[in-house]
Amino acid sequence: MANTFLTFQANHSTHTSGFQYDTDSFLLGIDNHASASMTNTEDDFVGPTKTVDIKIKGIKGYLNTAKVGTVRWTLQDDQGRNHQFNIPGTYLVPDLPIRLLSPQHLAQEMLKISNEPDGTACHTYSNRVVLTWNHGKYCRTITLDKANVPIIQTSPSYNNYNNYISTLKEPTQSLAYTANFPMVDTSDMPLMDVSVPLESSYNDEVPHNVSPSNLLMIWHVRLGHIPFQQIQQMAAYGDLPGELHNTMHIVYVWKSYKNSLESKGQA
Repeated sequence: MANTFLTFQANHSTHTSGFQYDTDSFLLGIDNHASASMTNTEDDFVGPTKTVDIKIKGIKGYLNTAKVGTVRWTLQDDQGRNHQFNIPGTYLVPDLPIRLLSPQHLAQEMLKISNEPDGTACHTYSNRVVLTWNHGKYCRTITLDKANVPIIQTSPSYNNYNNYISTLKEPTQSLAYTANFPMVDTSDMPLMDVSVPLESSYNDEVPHNVSPSNLLMIWHVRLGHIPFQQIQQMAAYGDLPGELHNTMHIVYVWKSYKNSLESKGQA
């Protein structure tokens, strides 16, 4: 007899608030109705997996599972501390729109480790959901939006970025990237605002009204002044905001730099 889990159908787009300034974090739904946690990517699994064929019952019908195994998810508590959770018995559901964490499932697995009942809990209030573990020593508060769906962002990290960079450091290859700049007259082009506070590149958020050229410069500083062409290529692969994949932005920035230096007598 097929196992069934009642899961909510989350709309991914309604919970994104701009580009995330890391390459590893993802959205995670907290589902009190789910009997088990679920992921939509094999990348979350650590250790061996087992092939299964189980139907997952949701509001909009059934979804097929593919595998089951142990996932590793890292969450931040309300104090910003990272906590790594290994959750055995998590199902791979390729068509799932968002990863789901079952608090009941998490509590059962935490009990096996600590042998202390009631150490992990999920409390639902009128405007928030609070996930607690280690008998309330740690907690993560999730503010509910208009849809009343608790969704959090996992801990930020840069492993995917580092892995990407490592592919560009082959000792037998040049690190120079070709950029086919268009031959255009830039005399009337709008310049980058060189007064933009570049220290904002180290903040968690960048204002949404930042122009593409300013955004390019912020990422140039954030990533240790790597070449603009490399930022452009990363944007083409989806590792950085897509609007950075535009050679014209690089033309704007270089022209702004040149004019700024000339005005200071450094060119």
